Amino acid sequence: MSQNTLSKMVGKRLSLAILISLIVHFVLLIVLGLWTVYRYVQEGDPGMEVAIEEGEEAVEAPQEVVEEVEVTEVQPEVEIDLDRLTVDPLHDVALPEIVADTQPVPTPPTPTVPTTTEDRVAFTQAAPRGSWGSVFGATDESDFLLSGAFYHLQQDPDGNSTWMGRGQGERIIQTEFVEAGFDRDAFDERFFRAPEDRSVSFIAHPRMDFRLAPQAYGVEDYVEPVGGGLYWMIHYEGVISPPRDGRFRFTADADDHILVAINGEVVVDGGIRSISAREFHGSDVHGRMPTGRTSRTSDWIPMSAEQNYDIDIIVGENQPQRYYAWLFVEEEGVEYERDGNWPNLPLFSTIEMDGPPDWEEMLKDLDLPEIRLPPMADEVLAFPRN
Repeated sequence: MSQNTLSKMVGKRLSLAILISLIVHFVLLIVLGLWTVYRYVQEGDPGMEVAIEEGEEAVEAPQEVVEEVEVTEVQPEVEIDLDRLTVDPLHDVALPEIVADTQPVPTPPTPTVPTTTEDRVAFTQAAPRGSWGSVFGATDESDFLLSGAFYHLQQDPDGNSTWMGRGQGERIIQTEFVEAGFDRDAFDERFFRAPEDRSVSFIAHPRMDFRLAPQAYGVEDYVEPVGGGLYWMIHYEGVISPPRDGRFRFTADADDHILVAINGEVVVDGGIRSISAREFHGSDVHGRMPTGRTSRTSDWIPMSAEQNYDIDIIVGENQPQRYYAWLFVEEEGVEYERDGNWPNLPLFSTIEMDGPPDWEEMLKDLDLPEIRLPPMADEVLAFPRN
């Protein structure tokens, strides 16, 4: 091999080695650069600027603006004894006074249901005869009184006329109230109801002007007769239990309406204008009441002293004339004195009483020219709930 040939071979190999070395160093430089970028990105170096190639120009990535924060002097570490540490989150903390925007809601009275003879006697003494205001009831509420709601069927809840004609009231009460299960909610949507209910323990309404009922409920200014039809109705509801096991029957008389239902079933419809099907009108057992018209009496009803019974009573006036309503009850097997052909029946009551009410006290709020009372027993027959 000639000297010239050897020199060319060495030159080519040296050039190749230099080229390989340059390639290796270039690759190492790229790897080192990528590693450096990765490290700075991972550590979040705020001074790192990343150049992004866009065409021929390099654009600096926007840097996060960091506000300068004044650093206060760092307090020296204090060793805390955890065993002696107590936490009182409300210590020396003054809470602002909170003023309610609305009036406080009054707590309704809790009715006391007498369960023993002593409790019932105590209740009778606490609520003596004549304490209920007028015969239509007072605002006192209790589980053992009858709650009465007053309706004027010739007005809707907003006071507009319902254009009810003569005779329509009886049909509406029968089909939409009695046969519908004495649903007050349905009537509340259709007819005017007095703002406050009244509570009574018995039904004893002597003959009076028909305006005295709305007056007793404080709505005499809203109840004005217009044409014919039912002007007002009162629905009393409550829970009763007989004084002992036995069979009892109710006698009712009214001008215009009185109806009694036990556990939702009509037992007597004693008014001169019926508001139920004919089979519920009752029988002419005792005939004409001395101060009224022909009374109606229910069949004998077996009742248990251990059981409570729902009772619904409706009274009402159909025409702008005189009104009255009476409800008596008798026990099978008991003989009652008679005033002519009329038996002196006990007045029905939901509380125990020594006798009939103090009529002068009961009627003092009603402007009656005279008080005409039918003959009745010297005692009432009480049905206080269990």
